[in-house]
Parts: sequence; C-alpha cells; structure tokens
Amino acid sequence: MNKLYKCICIFFSLLLCLSSSCDAPHSNPFDPENPEGLYSKLEGYAKSMTPPYLPLQGVRVSINGKSNIYTETASTGYFSFLNLERISGTLIFQKDGYLTDTLQVQWNEKREISVECFLKKMPSLDSLSVFSVVENHYENWSLYKLIINARINDFGSNDIDSLIAYNDELNFRQVLFYNPEKRLYEKTVTYKNQEDIEKFIGKKIMISAISRTGGIYQLGSSFLKRIITQEVVPESPANSEQTSSIPVFKWQSISPGFKFTYSIQVFANTIPPQLSAEAYNIPADQNSYSFKEQLEPGEYFWFIYCTDEFLNAGQSKPATFTVK
Repeated sequence: MNKLYKCICIFFSLLLCLSSSCDAPHSNPFDPENPEGLYSKLEGYAKSMTPPYLPLQGVRVSINGKSNIYTETASTGYFSFLNLERISGTLIFQKDGYLTDTLQVQWNEKREISVECFLKKMPSLDSLSVFSVVENHYENWSLYKLIINARINDFGSNDIDSLIAYNDELNFRQVLFYNPEKRLYEKTVTYKNQEDIEKFIGKKIMISAISRTGGIYQLGSSFLKRIITQEVVPESPANSEQTSSIPVFKWQSISPGFKFTYSIQVFANTIPPQLSAEAYNIPADQNSYSFKEQLEPGEYFWFIYCTDEFLNAGQSKPATFTVK
C-alpha cells in the first residue's frame, strides 16, 4: 500500500513539473518560441535566368555586402541563414560568369523568409577579329580600313544593344552594330594616311558589351597584327580589253615574307556595281585563275587581293574588261 502511494505521488509530481515547464517563459533570445527573440531563418534558391532554369552551385550569397555573413549555394542551388537578426537589408548574389544580382529582404514581423534568385549569364565572345584592308587606287592614293568583327553568345537573353571597341591610349572608341545577315557585330573605320592605322599594330583593342538596360561588361580583346602595303598588280584582262565569257585572270606574283593566299572579286560595271564572281584561298604560288561559271556580256572590273592568315588584306587597283 505504501509503495503504491509513493508511486502515485511521484507520477503526479512529474506531471505537475511538466505542466509548469510548458508554461515557463521562453526567455532565450534564440528560442523559436520566444516572441521577442532574435531567431530567424532566411533560405532560398539560386537558378539560371534562361530556361530550363537550372540550379546554380557555388553562388556566393551575402547580406548587405558583409564579408562575415555569407554562404554558398549547394548543388541544388539551395542556401540558408539561421539565427539571423531580423534587420531588413539586401541579399547579394555573386558567381563568376554571371551578372551580380540583389534582392531586398523585408521581415515585417515574419520569422522565416524564402526567396528565389535568377542569375543572368554574362555574354561571352565566340570570336573576335581585328584586321586591316588596304585599298589601292589610281593616281597613287590609298584608303586604309580598320575592321572589327565580333560574334558573341548572349545565352538567349537578347539583352545586348551594342558592343564598344576602345583603346584609351590611342583615344579610340567605336560602337559596333549588329549585322543580322552575318550574325555578328561589326565596324569599319577608314583612314586616309598609312601612319594613322599603323599606330594600331600591336595595341590591344578592348571589347565591352552594352545591355539594353545600360549595363556594361568587358568581354575580351584583340589587336591588329599588320597592314599589307605590298600591292598585287593585275595583268589581264585589263584596260577594257575584250574577253570570252570565261576569261583567264592573271597577275604579278609577290613575296611579302609571310603566309598568305590570293582572292579575286569580279564586279559588273553597273550603278551600283554588282558582285558577279569571287574566289578565295587561291595558293600563293599561283598567278592565274579561271571561274567555271560564264560571265554575261557586258562591262566588268576586277580586284586581286593578298590576304594573310589574320584576314589582313591588300587590294589591287581595279582592272577593267568587256565580255563579248
């Protein structure tokens, strides 16, 4: 009887103790049940902005730019902060190859916040060419063209407005515009004096992209390797001589001292001139060429080019002929 009584007393004592514990104040500042506590949870995901919106691993997530309050996303793109002080601020998302993005955090009495951030991949250069074309004309004058062509990958964002090519040392800055037919950004700058273009040889030309929202980011650089001043001289047909519909084009061989090929362009002498035939990559040891296609009767002129492996070219003076 005494043992049973003692057991009953112990049971009710424990029950009373547990009941008192449940009603005890939650004074620990990091106790989730403390309404005045500092406990909070901020979590979320970082994903790519373009479909299929893949999770991004290794995104650095920081709060208000503080170097001591940051984390990195897991392979699932997930990140979390625990036991944060509930002060509104800015989440900063950073990852190499992506544009930095931010999200504003407003707690508004909430204890937990979940967010998603979609990062835009930075455009990259697929190719960049900086080269020269020297156009030789009669009466011993020439035009010198600096040509810049760039292909970029914007990963489907369609956010690029234009490209900027620049060299601050040379006080050079030009806008490249998109050519939808060639699917590249391009710019041709023409100079009348050889020394004006020679200053670009070996000088780095930087390329930056301008987004439609005004963002600017650097993509890469290239430089001009050479200008070709040695002129190729066409021999025949020339001086308006009459030819058959399949003329043999001949020129004087040159030895510029670097690897090169020849190319030919034939234009109908109309207004404006119409390109009638062209050939590229004619071997350097060759000094004649015939097209397989026949030319229609009429007046024509043609150019012979020397082109190196970097696309630099020297254009001959035009030579005229007539097809019977």
